Amino acid sequence: MVRDIEKKSDQIVKALVESNQPKLIQRTLEKLQEYLKRKNATVQYAGELTVQQKDQIENAIRQRFDTVHEVSFVLNETLIGGVRIVFEDYVYDDSVLGRLSQLKGR
Repeated sequence: MVRDIEKKSDQIVKALVESNQPKLIQRTLEKLQEYLKRKNATVQYAGELTVQQKDQIENAIRQRFDTVHEVSFVLNETLIGGVRIVFEDYVYDDSVLGRLSQLKGR
């Protein structure tokens, strides 16, 4: 599958170059650069989150990090309770497991 995607991307680049349309090439490059700037955040949670809770968490993440493109929610029962938010190298851990780990480290 990766080989197919690589082959298709090579074909796209070749078609763009052969089109001899610098504006089209520049616009395509700008769109790709914009896409590469997009970042995803992951919210791990234990138990259940209501739609309202998910919306509040997502809004808080988007307010704090303006480069967030997508926020995904992943059930992680090993947290025991609470949430852990991961965005790039930032980790906010308000889970029971995280608190227990902090107590153990003291």
